[in-house]
Amino acid sequence: MRIAVLYICTGKYNQFFDDFYKSAKKYFLKGVADIEYFVFTDNEKVCLNPDIHIIKKECKGFPLDSLMRFDDFLSIKNQLLCFDYAFFF
Repeated sequence: MRIAVLYICTGKYNQFFDDFYKSAKKYFLKGVADIEYFVFTDNEKVCLNPDIHIIKKECKGFPLDSLMRFDDFLSIKNQLLCFDYAFFF
């Protein structure tokens, strides 16, 4: 089973990704699925692991970053079609 994890972290929220990633690797469907992470961020160096896909996103601030998330997700629609499930965190 292939799982896509979608995560948005721009601006000051970039600081939370590292702990999220470590926790997800440790607990989220461990041994059950192949998981790849799609991180929408304005910091391309937030994490450089091979299972992480960085999608460059300009920080527009609240509430636009949250309101426009589905447009962001649709921008990688073809990549997401290869997965069985997608989860947004």
